[in-house]
Amino acid sequence: QINALAKKEGFETDCDKAIGPESSCKAPGNIEFKGAALLGDLRAKEAVPELIKGLKRKPEISFFDPRSGAPGPSSHNAILDSLRNIGATEAANDVYAYMKNPKTDDLIRPLAIDVFSMLSRDTKALGYLGKLVKDDEQEEPIRRAAALAYARLVKSNKQLGPLQYMIDRYQKEADSKRAAASKAKSKDEKANFEDQALGYDALVRFFNEHMARAKTGIKCGDKAECYAGLLSKDADALIKELGLKADGLKKAQKENLKIAVSERALLDIGKMGKKAAGTLDAVLLVAETQERIVRQGALLAMQSISEKPCKKCVERLDEIIAAQADQSTLAALTHDTKVVRNYLDRAAK
Repeated sequence: QINALAKKEGFETDCDKAIGPESSCKAPGNIEFKGAALLGDLRAKEAVPELIKGLKRKPEISFFDPRSGAPGPSSHNAILDSLRNIGATEAANDVYAYMKNPKTDDLIRPLAIDVFSMLSRDTKALGYLGKLVKDDEQEEPIRRAAALAYARLVKSNKQLGPLQYMIDRYQKEADSKRAAASKAKSKDEKANFEDQALGYDALVRFFNEHMARAKTGIKCGDKAECYAGLLSKDADALIKELGLKADGLKKAQKENLKIAVSERALLDIGKMGKKAAGTLDAVLLVAETQERIVRQGALLAMQSISEKPCKKCVERLDEIIAAQADQSTLAALTHDTKVVRNYLDRAAK
């Protein structure tokens, strides 16, 4: 019935010529996109080989804006999201090849970089990612994705170079703008330089948060219990233990460092799979967080390290869902939590 509907609506046509809302080929990737998305929601590990095959096929546009006719995401977007949601560590090498392929569309490359860093613990991509971070010719979304991915994969002090380079670079720019502000001849000129300095300050903090991720990996390496131990510590304790730079930071900015540490810790726990099963209680404890990237990390870790079905996971997630049910701003997080809750309730061992 779905295939018949797709054919009727023009979603199942080979598009050698025109595609789009006004053509006979309205959105050739639509059905594949939705199929991949559903497989991700089902956490369908057995579908990973088929998803990888889909990533190697030509990407097809899945949606067009009904008013402007502008193309939306391709089938590859849903496939990458699905591999991430499944926690398909076995697909990491294929995603690595995809993100480095010069034929990959730069609009989707940031997503591929992000997904790779959430599936792999391999440091082989650090050289590639480090170059992207420092390359001013690269598009900003690619550089930002590369910086985050780099910070998620660092394992030794000698790998901190690109992150420290960016911190030093932006700190120098901030200092330079403040020096220029002190010599400005008008209030407007002074305000302009001061605003620029604040912008560079924000970039320094951005990369210091990545440094927190990196130093988390350096401290804990392959020790799941070490990562779990960091989850319960407050920001000040983490700053001291990891030697993070926090001079002049406000409370909320210190909390951002804790968020970065927690995300890195949870992702590494999840990538270890059953080897990290002993950390489940620590993961369940932080699963109520309202920080999206930390909740996402907790859910990925939970589904990776637990026995299935997981009764205590379901009970814990039911508590969280009930407690946050009336908070409309958490609707997306609650949806994701329900998906994982249902998976852990029904999944066989």
